[in-house]
Amino acid sequence: MMLTPRLWHALVNPDDYAPLYFQLRLTYRRPLRRFATYDLSLKNILLAIFNIFLAPFFSLVPPIAIFFLGTYWAGFVAGQIQREHSHHRFDLLATLPGGPGDVYWTLAVLYMRESMIYQYVVDGLRITALVGGMVVFVLGSGLSIGLFQPTLSGNEMLELINATLTIAMLFLFLYIQQMQAAVLSQTVGMALTTFTEQAAEARVGASLVFFTIQLVSYAGFAYIAFGIVPDWVGSTVPFTSSLSLLTGGTMVIAVQEVCIALLWRRLHTVYGDIHLERLTAP
Repeated sequence: MMLTPRLWHALVNPDDYAPLYFQLRLTYRRPLRRFATYDLSLKNILLAIFNIFLAPFFSLVPPIAIFFLGTYWAGFVAGQIQREHSHHRFDLLATLPGGPGDVYWTLAVLYMRESMIYQYVVDGLRITALVGGMVVFVLGSGLSIGLFQPTLSGNEMLELINATLTIAMLFLFLYIQQMQAAVLSQTVGMALTTFTEQAAEARVGASLVFFTIQLVSYAGFAYIAFGIVPDWVGSTVPFTSSLSLLTGGTMVIAVQEVCIALLWRRLHTVYGDIHLERLTAP
């Protein structure tokens, strides 16, 4: 069973009334960044411009968002959690019901949900689903018209089918990757704190590990999708592009899922069981 859907669900649906989450949220809550209604300072104006124009840009370019936002996110979570160890607060928190594993997860969720990056990823998922659904609907409608009113030749129909499948798989892959990148950055940030006692080392190490995993995954995707599969299948086969995307995308998802599973096992080994069902809203 894939860990990504389970961890993503737990991340975006924390139980606000779970005793541990409720108490830590009151302790660690930061004032929300509100855009001014009366305070028209230069800072607030620039923040509003950034969110109006640049946030949708990052959401519409998931690979860029995955590399840069996820890299920052992993380092942020690692640094913030390691600070709890450095200030000797984690040992006290670990005595709360649920044990250190639940406290570790809850702190990571709180830090991630407080970050502005979290909302960009969530908005990116929505925009990807919306744009992808619209494009696939248009291509599917054209394909349906071509099937019931055959005005296209056989090769043109195969090309249209291939284009529809390719675009559908592309948006599905981007959607899964945004969700998986958020989970991977969280688990990397949490796990790296088990290897060092310094917040700066944990922050830099988590960012580098996440960036390396993403870079290696996409390099493998490019090699498989644009090298191995076309050479193996042949460029004249009608469904080469969809088959290349399917093969390369499956490889990326599988590699990152293995990394998430290994990091999750590391957390269980060091901090014991993490009871997600207790901390997730039904």
